[in-house]
Amino acid sequence: MATYAGIDVSKSFLDVFDGQEIRRYTNDPEGWASIAKETRGPYVIEATGIYHIPVARYLWREGRAVYVVSPLQVRRYAQALMTRNKTDSLDARVIAAYAEAAGDRLRPWTPLDADLSAIRVLVGYARGISRQSAANRNRLHAVRFAYPEHAGNIVETVAELRRTAGRFYREALKVAYENPTIAHWIDQMTEVSGVGERVALMVVAYGGNLERFSDARAFAAYTGLTPMRKQSGEKEGKARISRMGPGALRQAFYIAARVAVMKDERYRAYYERKRAEGKAHLLVMTAVARKLAVVAWKKAVGRP
Repeated sequence: MATYAGIDVSKSFLDVFDGQEIRRYTNDPEGWASIAKETRGPYVIEATGIYHIPVARYLWREGRAVYVVSPLQVRRYAQALMTRNKTDSLDARVIAAYAEAAGDRLRPWTPLDADLSAIRVLVGYARGISRQSAANRNRLHAVRFAYPEHAGNIVETVAELRRTAGRFYREALKVAYENPTIAHWIDQMTEVSGVGERVALMVVAYGGNLERFSDARAFAAYTGLTPMRKQSGEKEGKARISRMGPGALRQAFYIAARVAVMKDERYRAYYERKRAEGKAHLLVMTAVARKLAVVAWKKAVGRP
């Protein structure tokens, strides 16, 4: 059985358990080089925001096997072991032990994950700035009415925020098109009704590695757009979407659904038919969004 080196990550430090002892390194190029020189892999790293990405990329480029695992999975494993202490050293040991237990279920990390993470950060900034722009735009009416002499400043601010958001989206698209796999996904998804480049960027940003899903049904379930019925005893509740996945991913397909219903005769006909049957607007739009999610995933990964 392989012995994994567990790496617990913080912004400043990396605690590495190599099977015998804990060693602390700085989370910078000097520290990464020391890890590669002084320890053996394969390495299993707990995903910590964005702080695990540089060391994972460095070790991968050095030809080492790297695995990145979810903090939730490690935490649940620790709970199963009834591990109650919370220290960096203990975490590094538990991460290594979790990898040993997971064995073949671990998926090797590749730079694809790093590019997807970069896209997610850039798209996240773009979306945050767009929300600021929308909020200021909504205040503009009141300012124009009560303080017209100050309205010009808000107009300029809104315009600048929109330009800044656009720059972040363009940067994200640049990262995407420098990676052949992600570029293929985006090119394929933009052939789907309602899916433009920004929607496709949101899908890869919040959907992650699209090839990890076994089929379109699994991807649709991850989006949280699939129905889930709650039942208690003999009382059966209404079916609602599960909302299990990232909200931004659902938003992407809602945006696509609005465009598809407006511009694509097939989806427009489906919408009108369901509305004529008495279905609520939001319910039908959710169904369209779910259909688009399935089609987009199939187009991206080339599976039926």
